[in-house]
Amino acid sequence: MIIARWERDFKVWQYSQSWSRLLLRSEPRNEDDTRLEILFSNVIYMQIPTKLSELEVSEGSLSEVDLPLGVREEPGRPCKVFRLNDGVGTVIATHCNWREDSEWVDAPTPFGPMPGVSGNEVD
Repeated sequence: MIIARWERDFKVWQYSQSWSRLLLRSEPRNEDDTRLEILFSNVIYMQIPTKLSELEVSEGSLSEVDLPLGVREEPGRPCKVFRLNDGVGTVIATHCNWREDSEWVDAPTPFGPMPGVSGNEVD
């Protein structure tokens, strides 16, 4: 089931191992445009390109895929499978949330504190 779609460029902005959170960000294209952020929480697996020319997120149940060898779901934290761009990328996590704001690309994320995120993207 498709839960969101945007025709904009996105980048992997930050992954926090200690918080198990993945942040994707789309830069404003001009002064009047918005910034988009997609946050995956409690990530147990991800396989995604670092740059995407558009983004479509589909959600499915964990029973639809076989977990990769060595990947385990944590008890009490039921995960979902999020497919990006029809399977170009996969994220297994508990939540996918997004937000749009008028901040410029390097402003801190309003999703809450993420260690090391002061506007520095992942290259």
